[in-house]
Amino acid sequence: METQSNTKITTASVRVMQSFNYSNFEVSMSLENPDGVTQLDIDQARMQAQALTNKAVRDYQEDRQIDIKQGAESERKKLLGKIGDIKASIPKREITDPSEVEKIANLPLYTPPAKKAISKKPVTKKVK
Repeated sequence: METQSNTKITTASVRVMQSFNYSNFEVSMSLENPDGVTQLDIDQARMQAQALTNKAVRDYQEDRQIDIKQGAESERKKLLGKIGDIKASIPKREITDPSEVEKIANLPLYTPPAKKAISKKPVTKKVK
């Protein structure tokens, strides 16, 4: 690109920075052309750099999702292991048989005994 003073620009650099989820992605590009660098060349380089940072963010998001899933699966396995350890530590005699649980579940609901009816007749005492 030539300016009004007929200075030919033969090198240019483009830098694109993008932040996502407290992570920074940066692409720097240099352009060099002995015949001169145009504004269009610089703009295309900027768009290419932006596309690269966008791809970096997408890759980061995909990797993060994989890490989250693997972490959740690892946590699940760890908790299942703890459950197994707890079950193993309980003596068999203290574990309710599932058929007993079913019987207990089918028992009628507890109904408290009825209270004696209170007489509504006023009580009078004779005073001497």
